[in-house]
Amino acid sequence: MSVASDSHPVTTTENRFSAEAAQPSSRRVRMIRIIAAVIAPVMLAVALGTWALASPVGSSPDEDFHLNSIWCGNGIRQGLCEAGATDQSRSVPSALHESSHCFAGKPTQTPTCLLSPYEKFVDTTRGNFNNSNEVSGSGYPTLYYAVMGLIASKHVTTSVIVMRLLNVLIYVGLITALGLLLSPARRGILLWSIPITIVPFGMFLIPSINPSGWGLISASTLWLALVGYFEADSTRRRIGFGAIALAAYAIGVGARADAGAYAVVAIVIAIILTAQRTRRFVLLSIPPLLSIIVAIVIFLQLGQNDPTARGSEPRPNSEMFLNFFRLPELWAGSFGTWGLGWLDTTLPGTVWALAFLVFAGMTFRAFGRFSRRTLLATLGTGFFLVAIPLAVLFRNHLLVGTLIQPRYLLPLLIILAGVMLFSWTGESVGLSRAQIAVVVAMLAIANTVALHVNMRRYLTGTDTISLNLNSQVEWWWAIPVSPLTVWVVGTLTFALSLAAIATLAFTDRYRRVAPPQSQGLLSEQLR
Repeated sequence: MSVASDSHPVTTTENRFSAEAAQPSSRRVRMIRIIAAVIAPVMLAVALGTWALASPVGSSPDEDFHLNSIWCGNGIRQGLCEAGATDQSRSVPSALHESSHCFAGKPTQTPTCLLSPYEKFVDTTRGNFNNSNEVSGSGYPTLYYAVMGLIASKHVTTSVIVMRLLNVLIYVGLITALGLLLSPARRGILLWSIPITIVPFGMFLIPSINPSGWGLISASTLWLALVGYFEADSTRRRIGFGAIALAAYAIGVGARADAGAYAVVAIVIAIILTAQRTRRFVLLSIPPLLSIIVAIVIFLQLGQNDPTARGSEPRPNSEMFLNFFRLPELWAGSFGTWGLGWLDTTLPGTVWALAFLVFAGMTFRAFGRFSRRTLLATLGTGFFLVAIPLAVLFRNHLLVGTLIQPRYLLPLLIILAGVMLFSWTGESVGLSRAQIAVVVAMLAIANTVALHVNMRRYLTGTDTISLNLNSQVEWWWAIPVSPLTVWVVGTLTFALSLAAIATLAFTDRYRRVAPPQSQGLLSEQLR
């Protein structure tokens, strides 16, 4: 008996030592996490940079309009934007006006048309300087065009590439700063809500000169920065969150009227998720509530909120009920069922099937973890996903497929994904290693295929089929890097970024992640 009694603690001690030896040391885990935290944003920036090179000047939707608006974004400037024949027109370099005319809407045509010399100017009303609210008229905020206009020069190609890369830096910089400030309990929301919504449209639009890219940047960061602002446990952290939220708010409101409307949604969602019955919370809410008023005023003043239908005859009200059944086409379009560019780059099912399955799978898991507060925020976001497109289409007597494009609704999908993950704490958001590995693989494949198809469309046109992007090239930048190299780098760096996020999630199991301390609206009554 004595031997057995004495042996028991020895065995227990040996098991304890063995278990501890099997666990990575805290120093090793910390080092792995630091390396992964550095790799994730750097690799994402490089991956987005390859998308910036994946298409020519004029490839994003309505880019001729946006180019004219950018070159005139800071008023009349000699050699960039000169006075037009009327107050509603400007004289701009003909190369801007012609940038996409030879290939937009023609998927077999490459951008090899000869453009007019930069010195040749043309008078046009197609730009944000036209206040007549016609089809080519204004309606966009001026901030985006003013910022990009600082880069405009006589070297159009170089200017456009720099603008695209600047947007990449803004995006990666904001999400990196937000990720560093967020508590471990909230960081997983940021880490996963972005990759499950960014492929393929986000990867195309963020490194473009289309203002929709800024709308996506704002949607990715504003609501979560405000959550951090309300939950911050120190004045310094609250100031940091406030600065990020202010930047994200300005980016959204300054880019598109609908992005300003989505900023209002983001603010309301953040308040729902964090509100308390305290004087302190009321005082903290004053700046965001004032921001709502400003965004609404700007939205109502812009012509963009009163769009004019293009290319379709208005339908009778009796047919409007069909939009309700066809509305999911717009949501699914954000995952690739609609084309990139001028809607002329058709993506294969591999892209949209994998991207949508990841989004649907991740968000479906969240239903079992909903608090009343998360459910309220989810229903609110879902309501706007339904109400906004239906209201616009009904107002213009149009059916789904006209006027409203999926990219207009993608910011709300990004917010929805984050809100549905809100009840999960930690960087793994409750995913097992096998689940994380599947998510990473599916997103990496979807991005790889989308990037290849997008590049092939402009390199040779869709009438050429070849895995080798260096073959039969008709168009490419005047740079010493081949198209195939850009594709390989884009494929590997996006996969590495996802792998780094997965590493943070894997090592999350070795850290104790305390749940957020904030109480909810009506305290425990909504939990």
